[in-house]
Amino acid sequence: WNIWGEALSPYKNTKVLATHSDQFYKGKAAVVSRKYGKGTVTYIGVESSENQLERTVLKYVYNQARIPVEDYPNGIIVDWRDGFWIAMNYYSEPFEVAIPKNAKILIGRKTLKAADVVVWSE
Repeated sequence: WNIWGEALSPYKNTKVLATHSDQFYKGKAAVVSRKYGKGTVTYIGVESSENQLERTVLKYVYNQARIPVEDYPNGIIVDWRDGFWIAMNYYSEPFEVAIPKNAKILIGRKTLKAADVVVWSE
């Protein structure tokens, strides 16, 4: 981390998922997770410059919940909203969206150009 960081003091029964490896906070908790009710609460106490730590923690949390995760490159956003899938390309290179064969494309094409969008329903 080099943007923002906290040294966390975890409560009892809290799992430390990551610790600081250098600088002032070396050895202190950076990411913690705790069971709460029927789920968990995970707190990321840092902002990394490339967001790799945050992505790794999110993948871990979703994996623990048995929720499948897609790994899109930076600049590609895929969202489900009100019964429609929406993919947007905020990157400068084209990107091909994996749209199921039975889906109906309503706007755009599955190959997104830069600053392009595709909307489909399944």
